[in-house]
Parts: sequence; C-alpha cells; structure tokens
Amino acid sequence: MKTKDIPMLAKIMEDQSLITNKDVTERLVDLYYNLLIEFSIEDISEAFKKHTMESDQKNFFPKPGNISDIIKGVDKIIELKPDEIVSLALAKKTPIGVIAAQFITSFDLADKDHFYLRGRARDFLFGIQEILDRGLSGNYNPFELQLMEKYGVDPLDPPAPGFPMPKIKMPDLKSIPENKKELSHAN
Repeated sequence: MKTKDIPMLAKIMEDQSLITNKDVTERLVDLYYNLLIEFSIEDISEAFKKHTMESDQKNFFPKPGNISDIIKGVDKIIELKPDEIVSLALAKKTPIGVIAAQFITSFDLADKDHFYLRGRARDFLFGIQEILDRGLSGNYNPFELQLMEKYGVDPLDPPAPGFPMPKIKMPDLKSIPENKKELSHAN
C-alpha cells in the first residue's frame, strides 16, 4: 500500500464501521495503514469484504491481523481437517499434498490405516502455518520445490484447494545447485 491509498483505506474502514458501529478515527486509519502497509489496497478491500461476508466474526470490526490472515489465506487453515490432509497426501496433486505425503511417508500412505494416517495428518497440521506462509509468499524451500518437481506439481498453484495463488514467483529449480537437488530423504 502507498501513502496515496490512505484516503481509500479510510473509506473502506468507514464503510465497515457502518456495519459494526465502530468509530474510525484518523489515528486508527494510520495504525491500520502502518500494520497493513505490505499489502495492496485492492487486497485489503477484498479482505474487508470477505470478513463482512464470510467470517464468523463479521459482526465485529476486523483487526489488522484478521485482514492480514484473510489476504494470506491463513483463515483457510481452520477448514483443513486431518482427513483432507490425508486425501491431499494420497493424491500428491497440490503443494500441500506433496509436502504432507513426504511428512506422512509413502510407506504409511500405502498401508492406508486411516486411524494412523489421521494422527500423522494432525501432526502435520501443527506445522502447516509455516508451510502456508512460505508457500503463499513464494518461498518454498529447495527440498519442497524438488518434491513438487518430482510429482509434477506447480509451486505457483494454490497450496491446497480454496487457497489463493502465491504472491511472488518461485525461483526456477535450475537455479538450485545440483548437490541440493538430491532426493535422499524423498519418497
């Protein structure tokens, strides 16, 4: 967001305040501007709309963290359940599916003991926030990129169904030194 976007941010916040009865002051607008400066005004506007239409907290004025989470797709984490992680891991068609398959391991996926797989998927969900943050900002690590290449998954695709596209272009795998491309730990 740029300084020229402050009037638009103020209008977005004032519109939201009509719904939630929140007083919007110049100081509050400045605070939101400083905390959300990394995002475009278009993304912020869409996040306010999404908060109003879809959030469980739509009757409350969104905090900057709520807006940031919506833009980053973090609000979707709650929707991913262990069974969905298992399905994504078995299919290996999305970035999260490939990374989850690596975490769970091929041996366990082949066994298909769903009680055990759900437990491994729950363990995976504890660390998914970091993976999503990296993926949505275009910063998968070289090993994750290697896994995606192995399974023909595009790292520029949304991490999982319903998530936004990554904001930044990933580095080309050709730029990764050959000694880092070994899949000694991969399935």
